[in-house]
Amino acid sequence: MKGERDEEARGDTGIDFFMTPCILSAAEPQEALIVKAKAEGKVTFYANITAIEPVMEAFTKKYGVKGEYTRVSTDKYVATVATEHEAGKLMADVLQAPMPILDILKGKGVLASYKSPVAAIYPEWTRKDDRIQIFGIEYVALLYNKELVKPGDVPRSTRI
Repeated sequence: MKGERDEEARGDTGIDFFMTPCILSAAEPQEALIVKAKAEGKVTFYANITAIEPVMEAFTKKYGVKGEYTRVSTDKYVATVATEHEAGKLMADVLQAPMPILDILKGKGVLASYKSPVAAIYPEWTRKDDRIQIFGIEYVALLYNKELVKPGDVPRSTRI
């Protein structure tokens, strides 16, 4: 059903090509991307999340292409991806990162226009534009040590 996550439509992988860097032609249909990936023998996935093995296994099973995961810490993500991109040697086929990181990379011209066929099963608000597909929610909270911070010094805003 449109707007809801449908396991059958998603193919139980949790991801399809939901975002690709500009090394892939935006005009290429999904089938052409899969053929290219099979010819290369793998799809490289950069992310700053852990426990990604089940997603990579499901991807490999669904497409017959090995999903290779590289964890890039958030503080090094922009530098790593931008440097590889500027050198013409971006190793990742798929990028997953927090929204501010993706916005920076989009501004640097790293992200290609691509619309995953799976995007239709996510709510409209998750389709930021033709380069970024939101597939999760990031929670942000202010944390502090009650033993070290006096009640009058407790942060009340994220603004500095």
